[in-house]
Amino acid sequence: MRNISFCFQIHAPYRLKRYRFFDIGQDHYYYDDMQTEDQISWLAQNSYMPLLCTLRDMVSMSQGKFRCGLAVSGLTLDLCQQFAPEVIDVMKELAQTKSIEFIGVPYAHSLASEYDRDEFIAQMKQTAALIEDLFGQKISTCWNSELLYSEEIADALHTLGIKAAMTEGAKHLLSWKSPNYLYQSASQKTVKLLLRNSQLSDELSFHFADPAWHNYPMDAEKYANQLAAIEGESPIVNIWVGIETFGIRQNAGTGIFDFLKALPYYVMEREMGFMTPSEAAKKLTPADVIPSPYPTTWCGEGKDLSPFNGNDLQQEALN
Repeated sequence: MRNISFCFQIHAPYRLKRYRFFDIGQDHYYYDDMQTEDQISWLAQNSYMPLLCTLRDMVSMSQGKFRCGLAVSGLTLDLCQQFAPEVIDVMKELAQTKSIEFIGVPYAHSLASEYDRDEFIAQMKQTAALIEDLFGQKISTCWNSELLYSEEIADALHTLGIKAAMTEGAKHLLSWKSPNYLYQSASQKTVKLLLRNSQLSDELSFHFADPAWHNYPMDAEKYANQLAAIEGESPIVNIWVGIETFGIRQNAGTGIFDFLKALPYYVMEREMGFMTPSEAAKKLTPADVIPSPYPTTWCGEGKDLSPFNGNDLQQEALN
């Protein structure tokens, strides 16, 4: 049976204030608290709450058969507790359904895993403690910042007891293989690998309301047909998107929330089901080993770190 694994990534940073040359050495507070509050409130109203309430309806209407993951940074959870507690309340409702899995994300959504192993481990533990405190779940799966993954990161995840890593189904990683299977790390056999189906994920993120796109207009039945038509056994199809897809990049007027709410019906009608990422890692058998000696992300053409460390200024800031 083919299963669909949806996961939604949520991260919003602190906003930085305008910092002038003459502030150097004089003012050591770098944050714009008012802008941060405004941004979180705006995101909660336009994206977070509409999506979370839609997911709640999907779980209810499918009698718990719809299942998905939420990858929320610890920093965003803290900001929502402070400025948009209604978001936390709905997340708690979702956690109680047992159909939503909270995924481990570095607390500050940083690139620490590439530059400071100890900091990465500390941030993962910090997020894990917050998730357990708020939602009563222990994390077993990692969505690293920007889906960053390498063998070194797999080693750190093994140290943390993480059972599965999520990363991009990049061509240089897969070669001729399909992203629609479970794999395992080359260096840590206990760490399973889940790979994002870039084509079907990006169709929602970037092309849903694009009249120039060959599948426009997209609807739930058409999308379910695409999922069912994937060649081969393909036991798991990972559809992972940033939450800004819903309500911001694709605003409510495009019908994106109605599309999502209708999707479980058409998926199950075609005898497909849903799994959370940890369920896929636990229930499926790895098809092969995937070596990743170099960092892979979901960004840019190269699916690597170049958007973040591609120039001298970025490298200096990271160091």
